[in-house]
Amino acid sequence: MKIVDTLRHHAGAYLLKNEYHSQTRQSVACGFASATKLGILYDASLKENYDAAKHLVRRLRGLQKDVRSLGFINSRKMPNDQLAKLGMDFFTLGDLNWHLKPVAPITTNFTAVPFDILINLSLTNVLPLEYINAESNAKFKIGRYNPRKQHYYDFMIQLKPGDNIESFIASVEHYLQIINADKTK
Repeated sequence: MKIVDTLRHHAGAYLLKNEYHSQTRQSVACGFASATKLGILYDASLKENYDAAKHLVRRLRGLQKDVRSLGFINSRKMPNDQLAKLGMDFFTLGDLNWHLKPVAPITTNFTAVPFDILINLSLTNVLPLEYINAESNAKFKIGRYNPRKQHYYDFMIQLKPGDNIESFIASVEHYLQIINADKTK
């Protein structure tokens, strides 16, 4: 079973690279001041990630932003404590094709939204989230630094050893407050 999973992951990574590596898009640097529509991707398999994403969504909505989040649960079933709420959706292993590409309507709808900013909060390489990030129509894409994934993001943040999702979110918020800040004065 482990060999099949490894094969699926390698096939998915290869297809993702070939399909989206040469994709050209016009990115537009955007900070909190000028953004109205934000998307958040995260690995919802861990409760701490779900809680951090939920708090970020609340803070951004408090700033009058239209925020949608999409969490990936690395299981066939949804946990009982992570029910979908307005603007906080999930997808599972059952929503992926053989090479781990998301194919559920909820993921297709998410990628079609023209977000001003899309933030991938995943601290590890989660292939289904990478597919959604690559397919997204977002104007400005943010994620953690990975030299092999630079062509999928417009802005990447280098994590220090021991950083968790909360410190990554704090860094993202810090930089998004700086970007375009002088235009609002």
